[in-house]
Amino acid sequence: MQFITEIISIYYAKSMDTREEYIVERIIDRRTVNGKREYYLKWEGYDDEDNTWEPVENLQHCLELLAECDASLERRMRAMNMYLKPKKEKHEKYRENN
Repeated sequence: MQFITEIISIYYAKSMDTREEYIVERIIDRRTVNGKREYYLKWEGYDDEDNTWEPVENLQHCLELLAECDASLERRMRAMNMYLKPKKEKHEKYRENN
């Protein structure tokens, strides 16, 4: 399941290759690869096909945005778990009786 955040703000991220700074329009998603957190970014002024997965190391200038994204995803996960908990309990009770 993919979680999408709609956090729009102006933050900067440094490119490791060119040392240029780009504006992060929003964080679309996050993932963990080999124990390292990465964020899927929409870049201001670029098309969606230019979105990229970036490691936290490239995003030191937008730590506030990353924290907002993480907090938003955690709230969504808690809400989803609260929604699913009664359904899971009902399913487990059904399996015990059948």
